[in-house]
Amino acid sequence: MNYAFRLVIIIILPTAVGLIVLAEPIVNVLFQRGEFNYLATARTASALRWYASGLLFFGSLRVMVPAFYALKNSLVPALAALAALVANIISGLSFMGPTVSDAMPLITAWTRAFNPTGPMQHDGLALANTVSAFVNMVVLGVVLRRRVGRIGGRKIAKTALQSGLACLLMAGAAWLIASRFQFTESGADPVRIAGLFAAILAGGGVYFGALALLDRKQARNVWRLVTRRKGALPEEPV
Repeated sequence: MNYAFRLVIIIILPTAVGLIVLAEPIVNVLFQRGEFNYLATARTASALRWYASGLLFFGSLRVMVPAFYALKNSLVPALAALAALVANIISGLSFMGPTVSDAMPLITAWTRAFNPTGPMQHDGLALANTVSAFVNMVVLGVVLRRRVGRIGGRKIAKTALQSGLACLLMAGAAWLIASRFQFTESGADPVRIAGLFAAILAGGGVYFGALALLDRKQARNVWRLVTRRKGALPEEPV
């Protein structure tokens, strides 16, 4: 599980950061044409950022839930999913704004606390999914910690710190390149498409380069995982 958690961090964290930084260019290139104008792009990109912020939580769940099944315990994941569903509903109503939630006095205070600048509308639904995944992860994590004991939190934290530093450099490189292009016009423009790919490639290169400088063995094992056949794992643990 320690190995799996660190792989999730190394692979999913840069993916989430990349989606947050390049959300608008990605949506522009893929969808902006016809009735899907720049306003639709901006609103879709905003929701995408909130969804992307929860990718690490969703990835962690893919490690935790099978662990419970391996322990022949399917009740805890079901109860955790129920708690996450409740959190999703309450958070969604709250983040969207007072239009719905003011009719439900029990969550009016929650709504006001999380909407100091006004309702988030459709972004609130995206953020609610992230909150739901976080609640699910916390519940499973607490129970799992009691069932199996320690799983090497220091190693996981070290990997998270290294990956986070590499992601900062990656985000800077991707943003610098993407900012040189105008992702506002509609249609499939080869220049904008090339600019998006350049930003993605540069960001990926900077990330793995920085990761290799911080921990060469870790970067080498991730490269082995990526280049070997499907389902194969590196010979050495990360």
